[in-house]
Amino acid sequence: MKLLKICDMLTVLILHANFHSLGCPSSSEIYNAPLPSITRILLQVICSGSSGLFIMISGWYGMHVTFKGFSNFIFKVVFFSISIYAVMLMFGKS
Repeated sequence: MKLLKICDMLTVLILHANFHSLGCPSSSEIYNAPLPSITRILLQVICSGSSGLFIMISGWYGMHVTFKGFSNFIFKVVFFSISIYAVMLMFGKS
């Protein structure tokens, strides 16, 4: 499981480095250099589920099935939801 988590970290890095920093390949890039563009698109498709998998693996090790653990989780969800909503209201993006 630890090795899977390490491999998943690498795919998350590839995902963020691929389209988020380099941008989506344009039609002229695909026409002029099809192999690198197709490789980038295939990497994006393969790595697209890596963030969800990383969260599931991390949750597997950090899961505590108790009332205290559940209430701690609910507190975090409510706290961050209210905090994010307050920040969005401050910037007028509600």
